Amino acid sequence: MTILVTGGAGYIGSHTVRALVTQGRDVVVLDSLELGHKSRVDNVPFVEGDISDGKIIDKVCRKFDVSEVIHFAAYKAVGESMEQPLRYYNNNVAGTIALVRALMANGVEKIVFSSSAAVYGNPDHVPVTEDAPLRPESVYAETKAMVEKFLASCETIGLRSVSLRYFNAAGASADAAIGEDWSMSQNLVPLVMKALLGFSGPLNVFGNDYQTPDGTCTRDYIHVEDLAAAHIKALELSQRWRQKSGMQCWYWHCHISARSNQHRRTSEWTKGSTHYFQPASGRPSLRVCRPYIGACATWLESKSRFARHYW
Repeated sequence: MTILVTGGAGYIGSHTVRALVTQGRDVVVLDSLELGHKSRVDNVPFVEGDISDGKIIDKVCRKFDVSEVIHFAAYKAVGESMEQPLRYYNNNVAGTIALVRALMANGVEKIVFSSSAAVYGNPDHVPVTEDAPLRPESVYAETKAMVEKFLASCETIGLRSVSLRYFNAAGASADAAIGEDWSMSQNLVPLVMKALLGFSGPLNVFGNDYQTPDGTCTRDYIHVEDLAAAHIKALELSQRWRQKSGMQCWYWHCHISARSNQHRRTSEWTKGSTHYFQPASGRPSLRVCRPYIGACATWLESKSRFARHYW
């Protein structure tokens, strides 16, 4: 029996594929390669295609005897989602519906969905719990919430699903073989590293009046290998359900928190200068995508690994 990983040539997906293979699991990757890289998955069986293509899903399920799915394939840029809502709803929501339709037609009824803590918006309490109200504040977050609701509604026809909500994946594989592609990533840590290593201009730091000790925004991080492990654990949970149908949502809260001044001290220690960061006036229009600064000193200590094409 084989695990299908959609978006498996992407950042988080490729680390999950790697972890599955290390555990001796049979895996097949489906990726459009619009944002992924086939080189990330080495010799793992790979099919280039779109999740909305039912014929491709049928062929993959039959050829590889697919029994369960980890679903990463989605667009994820918050700002872009506000500018291109049709593109995001079509890919993230309609694409997932088409995927599930084809999966269930082939008897595949277990799926782990890579959701986002962005579905919470600005929560009333931190840390967030799974039963906190969903208040998505971007098109991207709305598509994640809609897919969660769709998967839950499919419980009545036998689908078993787990949705993982998390923020700010960061890092690379322990051996630095794979990581995040700097050429297209808008995630914070690659932007910070590019500024520190001179690959870009200074990084703008927005806001100094947050309710934090130094006034700068605090954000949480989860290492990508920990996140990959979480998806595999969720898959194992769905396997234990046996004949029981249902849907669960988990908020994955395992983090390193850092603020602007913390990062500035780290950058001084690493590079001997602070001119890689500059204050910027105003705030972005979307609260859920406030730029933030933060990094772990241990990542910066091993900065030589960041000079690779992949982080």
